[in-house]
Amino acid sequence: MAKEKIDELNRQLGKMLERDGIKNAFYYEPGPEYFAAPEGVVKIAFCNLEPYYRNDKSELLNGFCRFPNEKFEFTEDGSDEQWSKVKTIRWTEIINYAIDYNLNGKHGPKIENEFGDKITEENLKRIHSTQNEDLWQSLIKCAAYFNFRYTGGKGVAQHGSDIVSLYYDANKKDYINFYKEYVKALECNVLVLGGKISCELANKIYPGLNLSFNDDTDDIKFHDGVLFVSIKHPSRIGYAYVAEVANKISDAYKEIK
Repeated sequence: MAKEKIDELNRQLGKMLERDGIKNAFYYEPGPEYFAAPEGVVKIAFCNLEPYYRNDKSELLNGFCRFPNEKFEFTEDGSDEQWSKVKTIRWTEIINYAIDYNLNGKHGPKIENEFGDKITEENLKRIHSTQNEDLWQSLIKCAAYFNFRYTGGKGVAQHGSDIVSLYYDANKKDYINFYKEYVKALECNVLVLGGKISCELANKIYPGLNLSFNDDTDDIKFHDGVLFVSIKHPSRIGYAYVAEVANKISDAYKEIK
């Protein structure tokens, strides 16, 4: 039922976007193996702020996005190669690997439980240098990646009035409800929010969450059955930070289980 619910919600989103005159918009789907994961596997989701484009024609790179209806004028590109080289996505691959390793062990393509109980900076450096394709495949197949942003643009700027207004405009409360329903339908156990504005939007959408953010620390809160994690924007992190965050997440998750 979960996949069917995601499809239903995205159909609703398409109608909302069309109603509000939002063109060049898109929605998000989990990876193909996300809902087929074995029982007991911790499901990981990532939410950032920006869509990505390949060239001046504003062609959306394939991998995570589909379009609500045929009126939106984008052409999908079949190449995953350049998409996976985007800095934010590259580091999200590594975060996903680290959390997946700590919480799921051998789950995922060619992930072997060879590092002990917790992953380290050195582990991540070695894995990233030797298993780039495995990291990418683990993200697109086994994780849910989406954005607060549904609108399109010619650049890759992470935020702007077009994002914030969807959640702060009193006349557009259905976008807040959509976000909540989407996260619920994902059935994710861990939701990683990248960047300050993502943290602020999560607090707007979930009153009582009270997630905090600054450039030096991360925050973790269990709310509505999901472990919410606020981190630096993925384009601004490194191996040591990823290992630290992944280990904090695994400690926090094991405490609530």
